[in-house]
Amino acid sequence: MVKIRKRRADDGFYYEIDDFQEYVGALSVKGIESPKAKYRVFASTENERLARERFGDRLDDEIASFFRLGPSSGIDYRIVDPSEME
Repeated sequence: MVKIRKRRADDGFYYEIDDFQEYVGALSVKGIESPKAKYRVFASTENERLARERFGDRLDDEIASFFRLGPSSGIDYRIVDPSEME
């Protein structure tokens, strides 16, 4: 399972892959081209609030889709905040 780390920023949240090598390996197994470098997604506090209103429980899937994860890829993921990291 690929972990997406959610980190607080001054004006929102960053989402990034916790273990990039594990992530690349999971994509490779599914035949999905992996990114050449690690990247992260930023959502302002206001945008995240609006997105939660619009997508509700599906917001995690929407965020995961930026990383080519989730139901459409068949790769399991979990979004965790720093207090949940092992």
